[in-house]
Amino acid sequence: MKQILNIGEMRLNLPLIFVVVFGMLWSGCDQNPLEVDISNVDTNVEVKRYEQALYSLNKENFNEKLPDLLQEYPAFLMGDMNDELFLKEIRKMVFYPLNQKLYTDLNERISEEQFSQIENELKGLFKHLKYYYPESNIQTVYTYISGLGYEQGNVFVNDSIVVAAIDLFLGADYKVYEQYGLYKYQVKKMTPAHLSVEVARELSKYYIPATEGNLTLLEEMIFEGKIQYFMEAMLPKKPQHVLLEYTPEEYHYCEESVGRLWRYLVEKELLYSKDHMETKRFIEDGPFTSSLERESPGRIGAYVGLQIVKAYVNKTGATLKEVMNETALLNIFEGSKYRP
Repeated sequence: MKQILNIGEMRLNLPLIFVVVFGMLWSGCDQNPLEVDISNVDTNVEVKRYEQALYSLNKENFNEKLPDLLQEYPAFLMGDMNDELFLKEIRKMVFYPLNQKLYTDLNERISEEQFSQIENELKGLFKHLKYYYPESNIQTVYTYISGLGYEQGNVFVNDSIVVAAIDLFLGADYKVYEQYGLYKYQVKKMTPAHLSVEVARELSKYYIPATEGNLTLLEEMIFEGKIQYFMEAMLPKKPQHVLLEYTPEEYHYCEESVGRLWRYLVEKELLYSKDHMETKRFIEDGPFTSSLERESPGRIGAYVGLQIVKAYVNKTGATLKEVMNETALLNIFEGSKYRP
């Protein structure tokens, strides 16, 4: 007997089939190219806490015990351990009241569990770095107390080690920062969650070729966008506002205002301006972007640049390395077809 086709049933199922197929196609198009499998990536990066080893020494046996740290922390103890003057300077630094307070507050504000989260984040970062750049050779991350050396920088990187001033990541509500003259827009990114972000930012300098000449605002924004894209590749699970060092409210402002900002830049003929006084307003950090509302964040050009880079990747399928190595920044803009 011939099978009778139920046309009504087919009609009922067609929309369902369409939804399933369309959903599969959509999910394929929407896949984040930075979500990669790092489970088989091996790294031997260690995180070592120099401040713990150093500040656990007491006054009575300081000179005797300090040389014991030399083998594990050679980057910090590069003087002559038989030199009384060298030992005196190290001792003076350790028992300086501000540094003692910073160490005490560090232990109160960042628990062992919280530090383990920082450590795991850093190890994940270096797994991603090894995935994209197998030749990378970072072996150790050291944390230390800088004595609030904000002007000297919070993270330092070379080809094998990373050094992070952990006293500059004690939290946006840490009152000592304000007492030492730091502004709210600076302090908002001085949290434990931002330590790995700053490490990623410093690492980007090793993997993004420098540009030459006087750049236009558009090129400056795209260069900043490349830095942000690199950081996102290293820390793909970090919230976007943290990577950009914005508050959630500032990030929402960018999302809502980017079209209006773009029109402003076009109307004022700023995109191809090379006037540093004009371009720095959109690139440099600050409490807000001048010419815009006070709700705007500083460095809003980094947000715009990131959107251009992401549009370029979506249009061209460029890999991270290809994006980082593209020094003709306007090629990225042209390939992105970006129009917010």
